[in-house]
Amino acid sequence: MTLAAFLNVIGLCLGFVSAVFFAIGALTMTPAKIQKVAATYWDANQHWGDSIADQRADYIVGALLLLLAFFSQLLATLVPSTFEPSLLQPFGCAIAEIVAALALLLVCSVFLRNAIAKSTKSQVRQLQAAGCILITSAPVGIEAGTAGKLIVWEVRPTHLPEGSRYALCTAYLR
Repeated sequence: MTLAAFLNVIGLCLGFVSAVFFAIGALTMTPAKIQKVAATYWDANQHWGDSIADQRADYIVGALLLLLAFFSQLLATLVPSTFEPSLLQPFGCAIAEIVAALALLLVCSVFLRNAIAKSTKSQVRQLQAAGCILITSAPVGIEAGTAGKLIVWEVRPTHLPEGSRYALCTAYLR
């Protein structure tokens, strides 16, 4: 097998695995998970944050694999078509090397995806514990004529009673 053909097959396979990572968020969204994500919760919707963190990790790994696929196929066009390294001879060895390379990349991708998801979920939980700013365009009126305008709810954790995770929100018009 030529090096160009080898790189082209690797690139095609990486492109397929990349597409799987891009689609995995939608494929794993069961009706029960959708209900948990769509439900309202007191303080914060942890299911929604986890779902978005998982999707972020899937997209990052999918994008990295897509870039690797692109560069592999680009190298396949730049390498002389007659170049046949001894590692890829005979054809059966080339197929085994392709399978081994893809298995290694898939394992590394899954580990990277899980590490990114775990890190993102941890950062989101830290931000939720510290307090946040929520923006809503709900038709809430503070005084006559303000219904439907953009309201900014500002949560200030410095104003919380000792040990409390909840705050009274102040609202003002923007």
